[in-house]
Amino acid sequence: IGKSIEAGVVLHVAEKELAAWRGAEEHLAEFFIVSQIELLAGAELRAGVVSPRGKKCARSWRWDETVGSNAEFPDLCARDAAAVRVFLSKK
Repeated sequence: IGKSIEAGVVLHVAEKELAAWRGAEEHLAEFFIVSQIELLAGAELRAGVVSPRGKKCARSWRWDETVGSNAEFPDLCARDAAAVRVFLSKK
């Protein structure tokens, strides 16, 4: 892992707080400038760095499991393919 965007982060969060963190993974990834966040129950707050799952998106450079899922934009993740589609529809 050479750059933060090439990393995934595993956050161990106390069980009683885990529900409050669920659903915020994408926002947390943006905040930490990493490709992915995985939340797990733990006794205390801990973080670990891992290699992300998926392939590298040609637009955002984030690693994402949805890269290649769109035939129109095979080098983009689903989020960026949707953004490009909206941009092109406005031209």
